[in-house]
Amino acid sequence: METIGIQELKDRTEAVINALRGKNKEVVITSAGEVVAVMRGITKRDAAKLRKEKIKEFFALSDRLSKEIGKARKEDISAVELIREQRR
Repeated sequence: METIGIQELKDRTEAVINALRGKNKEVVITSAGEVVAVMRGITKRDAAKLRKEKIKEFFALSDRLSKEIGKARKEDISAVELIREQRR
């Protein structure tokens, strides 16, 4: 596993990222000789999985919010009208 100092990372950020791109490889980041972070590349498959997880999270949040709006909904008032009320 490669180790790189913060200053070198600042100087070579693009090269380090390009070296990690599409690979399941890690680079340890140090500051004053102390390990402070690990930078890891991800494969295309991992990136696709991450996107799917984020999409699932988005729709779960959307469903939860629509249920909350439904509970708060007054008779004969649409969700659009409820949102308009909140903006006043």
